[in-house]
Amino acid sequence: MSTQEYLIKAIDLMSDYKTQEALFYCMEALKLDPNDDAVYMTRGVCYCDLKQYEKAINDLTKAIELDPNCSNTYKIRGNCYLALKQYEKAFEDYTKAIKLDPYSHSTYACRGYCYYDLKQYRNAINDFSKSIELSPTLEQAYIGRGDCYKELRECENAINDYRKAIELNPNNSKECNRKINSCKSN
Repeated sequence: MSTQEYLIKAIDLMSDYKTQEALFYCMEALKLDPNDDAVYMTRGVCYCDLKQYEKAINDLTKAIELDPNCSNTYKIRGNCYLALKQYEKAFEDYTKAIKLDPYSHSTYACRGYCYYDLKQYRNAINDFSKSIELSPTLEQAYIGRGDCYKELRECENAINDYRKAIELNPNNSKECNRKINSCKSN
């Protein structure tokens, strides 16, 4: 098999939630081409899915060294940093990803969650709002923005966002109705 064939097999396995098997194919691909940024990124995603964040960060950093213009690699590495509560590094990666791709609604949402964890609710609202502007059906951005409004005690805005999240995906109703009731009781 070629490097690309190994990579395609790894990606197929990941889409079937067979992350451990996908790792094997990534490692085989790297034996053939130890300088393939896409393989390092894919293996980094595997490690991230397995919650092996340090290994993921190492591979994603290598992918960035090989191709510093791939916004998605920065975003994924930012997610790893966020999971490790390394907020400054996560913020830097999300910001770099946004500079490379200012139309990535998911990266704005990720940076919004970073701001949220840092209790910078107004900045988080701005990022969630930009995410919603770019992708009006991203219910998680409405939930994130609603959580910020709730923290700021702007309950009417929070309730509106939670209701919109339910409208977009009824599977959110239990979580969002709990948050709505919490707003109403305050």
